[in-house]
Amino acid sequence: MTAESRSAWRGAVVLIAAGVALRLLLLYWARGTMVDDAYITTRYSLNLVEGLGLVYNEGVRALGVTTPLYAFWAAALLLVVPAAHIGYALGLANIAAFALAALGLLRLADEVGGRTMALVVLVLALYLPFVDNSTIGMETPLFLLGIAWSLVLFRQRRFAWVSLLAGLLILVRPEGVLWALSLGLVLAVRRERPSPRDLLPGVAVLVAWVAFSVPYYGSPIPQSLTAKTGWVVPAAAESALGRITTTFASLALLELPPRLAGTAVGQVAWWAIAVATAALFVIGARVLYRRRSVLLSFPVLFLLYMVFYLVGRGRVDFSWYGIPSGLAYLTTVFVGLAALARRLLSVRLRVRGLAVAAPVLVLALLGSSVVVWRATRLPYTRLLRESYGAAGEYVDRHAAPDARVFLDETGMIGWRARRHVHELSGIISAEVTASFARAGWKLDLADLVREYEPEFLVFNGYHLEWLTTRGDAEWVGEHYEIVAEFSNHTVLEKVK
Repeated sequence: MTAESRSAWRGAVVLIAAGVALRLLLLYWARGTMVDDAYITTRYSLNLVEGLGLVYNEGVRALGVTTPLYAFWAAALLLVVPAAHIGYALGLANIAAFALAALGLLRLADEVGGRTMALVVLVLALYLPFVDNSTIGMETPLFLLGIAWSLVLFRQRRFAWVSLLAGLLILVRPEGVLWALSLGLVLAVRRERPSPRDLLPGVAVLVAWVAFSVPYYGSPIPQSLTAKTGWVVPAAAESALGRITTTFASLALLELPPRLAGTAVGQVAWWAIAVATAALFVIGARVLYRRRSVLLSFPVLFLLYMVFYLVGRGRVDFSWYGIPSGLAYLTTVFVGLAALARRLLSVRLRVRGLAVAAPVLVLALLGSSVVVWRATRLPYTRLLRESYGAAGEYVDRHAAPDARVFLDETGMIGWRARRHVHELSGIISAEVTASFARAGWKLDLADLVREYEPEFLVFNGYHLEWLTTRGDAEWVGEHYEIVAEFSNHTVLEKVK
């Protein structure tokens, strides 16, 4: 290990420790509250622990969770922690996953230089999207952990272990398929030829999953994955350029603060940042290709993500979808920046520049993460507890054990209500998706209520207005009455 690498290692370890401390603070402030989608996964996990199977509704085998392996992991945690504290347990586990992923990336420092990898670790440790994602109960920290260490094993030519991790990552997130393709393309570039035996562990994982999921659910493909196709930005609703730039902004984690994004200055700033980083991305990808580096899998992964979301018309507003692709993009950008700096600046200027810029960047990222998180995520966690959670608790107290509930968002409400759920977007409700499909996707909300006639309805203001002003609103008014109102949700009960 070079002197530069040893120095970068020491600094990066300090950054990792700072990242852990920051995440622990945010987890404490959030009181262990997870993002709404995480409660879908944990309800599957809790039902598994309670002997009901890996299902959301008892007796209904619909695979509404895109991360079955993470659901098994959450179930293991629920064996040792109370369900009320699962947010803390998953948060702590994900913080550990962040630290281990960062250490794995440091093992690859010789691929791109110690200082370059230290910048990658700096962003991973303190940049808000990565920080926030470690505390909200989602599976992406585990996904990043698998990515980092599969690269370490790849570099060591331990291809059987790489294959095993690649197979497992497909069960952590569907985009694990993209990661497996990225590794395969890099194998071809490096002219590596693993033996067929090396591929067996990954194939065995996938065969085992298909052997379980096909008879159990009818398909190995999650219902939630097909339900989300076309969310938010349908292909016909936006120009090709608009769709590409929107997808790029989300996947590259280049979103500006809302107050700035809509201004002329913000638009100019965004295009300047996007063009500059895209140019550095191209330079970085070229450098990694010429070196035949294992990190070439990062620019390949980002480009595959772009294709996947443009073709699949998936959700493109900022969320955990951008975390793996964001790490891939920023790592490649930093490689390009380092290559450009080596060409334009002397060693002395590079060292001095980094010495000045690094503390400023640390303070800026640390400060902005705390300030922005408290201004955005903290109110959201309160809303989840005070509206989503309160609505679910109301249903749990007042509904009969066999009552059915129709929701617009099923995360925490469904977690707290613990009743049979029909859910509007079809993430866990294959029957709702089928109803929409039969009607050519023109079914009104009131039509769904009439079809299922659930004992309780729980809707936010938008869907409540839709229900009571459009379609067969008169029928709804005759058969349902408002029984509870919270800050963001209204509960209606069927008239007895």
